[in-house]
Amino acid sequence: MRKFAFAPIVLAAFAVGAAVTHRIAKAFFLITAFALLLFGSIAASHAAGSTWVSAGGSPDNDCLSPAASCREIVTALSKTDPGGTIHVLSGDYLSFYVTKAVQIIGDGITSSLVVIGGSAAITVQAGPSDVVSIRGLNINQNDSGGGITFTSGAALHVEDCIIVRTIYNPGLNIVPNGAATGGVPTEITVRHTVVRGNGLGNVIIKPTNGVSVAALFDGVLMQEGLYGIRADDSAGSGLIRVDVRNSIAKGNTNNGFLAVGTGTAAVHFMLDRSTAENNATYGAVATGSNAFMIVTNSTLMGNGTGLAQLSSATVASLGNNTINFNTTNISGTITAITGK
Repeated sequence: MRKFAFAPIVLAAFAVGAAVTHRIAKAFFLITAFALLLFGSIAASHAAGSTWVSAGGSPDNDCLSPAASCREIVTALSKTDPGGTIHVLSGDYLSFYVTKAVQIIGDGITSSLVVIGGSAAITVQAGPSDVVSIRGLNINQNDSGGGITFTSGAALHVEDCIIVRTIYNPGLNIVPNGAATGGVPTEITVRHTVVRGNGLGNVIIKPTNGVSVAALFDGVLMQEGLYGIRADDSAGSGLIRVDVRNSIAKGNTNNGFLAVGTGTAAVHFMLDRSTAENNATYGAVATGSNAFMIVTNSTLMGNGTGLAQLSSATVASLGNNTINFNTTNISGTITAITGK
């Protein structure tokens, strides 16, 4: 009888122990799963935040630190989530396409070099809400290819870059063909940058498909190309607004600053505290009935013609400009305006 009385007690103890063990195992499983999820999220966040490329990198690396840098920027792009940052260390890199929001930052303006191959060193072909930033890159195509070509995206920001010696495209080739999200103009900002020696022009802004562009150039040198900046509506653009401040167009074989309004949309070109010097044809010029240029507090000197109005364009001068020592200082009808 004792044997049979003891058995239920033993069985009950085993049942309780099994239940406790099950609960412990379940709790351990949940804790482990949570930890894996947490560490996985941290790893994913790290990948999205920063990647690196260098001349000593490897295509087999994960790009997640300078020590594990990739060899090419295109590889880092594939491992960087939208909105992340690619750090470009010293080296020569192949041309690449940007198809998402990203920051590409050079480790020193003279140490990061993008050359070799392609119609442009960098082609931005991003989505309508994507913002792409490029900072501190030395883009030297060695007389082949082009500099930066922008075909789509919400905004392009270029800062502290050098873009020299391209022949197949302008140095900065702004030719968007798709509108930004929300119907706002595509934003182009270029600051503290040198665009020099580009045979088809240093900067062109020529949208298509009714795309509008709002562009700001601040502290930019555009030198020894076909022209400094050409804003052109003739390919079927929307409104083009160009604001040039504290910038220089110098030694170009054609024009320094040019607004072309021969299409159906307006081109508004504002030149403020800037210089056009030693350009072979015009320092600053607007042509076509939809071109509107205002020049204020600027210096136009040593050009073929300093300031010119052509083909029904509207050109206005605030009266505080220095327009001297050109072969012809002023050509066409210049509207005098007064500031506050």
